[in-house]
Amino acid sequence: MKRRLSLLLSVLILFLSFFIVGCSKNDTKTAQSEIVVTDMLGREVKIKDNVEKVVAIGPGALRLYTYVGDKNKLVGIEEFEKKNPKGRPYIIANRELVDLPTIGLGGPNNPPDAEKLLTVQPDVIFTTYPKDKAEADDLQNQTGIPVVVLSYGKVSLFDEAVNESLKIIGKVVNKEERAKQVVDFIENIKRI
Repeated sequence: MKRRLSLLLSVLILFLSFFIVGCSKNDTKTAQSEIVVTDMLGREVKIKDNVEKVVAIGPGALRLYTYVGDKNKLVGIEEFEKKNPKGRPYIIANRELVDLPTIGLGGPNNPPDAEKLLTVQPDVIFTTYPKDKAEADDLQNQTGIPVVVLSYGKVSLFDEAVNESLKIIGKVVNKEERAKQVVDFIENIKRI
């Protein structure tokens, strides 16, 4: 009887040790497969390292994303972007974007639609909607999806906030070199 109990206890300890070691390896891998970015509201946002699906919501967010990011990663756009492509060269140049699922109304005074955002399951939400950290945190908590706040600038395309937003997008979607090229182009235009 003691021998059987001893054998059972040994097997149980061995099983638990494999389980604990397996869990710790997964935790390490998870920690290594994330990046942290500081968004335009000063929030530190953790995002998985290999972003495959993206949405860009709010005034100017999709425009900024198309300058830097891979359009094939976009999984939905706002209705406002689909309605009138005039004045939106990024839609004219990427006409296939209007065929993506609608993820909310968009436009001024229309807050993000968390339910519709969840239907396309993006890895990250780029947005210009939130005015403060609480709004951004609220959207992130509602969806469980990392929310990265961008800025379309306060003055013009030559606003430094635009350059910083482009760099943030580049870091999140692993297009830092492309972001640098776009920012350099904008800075060179300023000098003309």
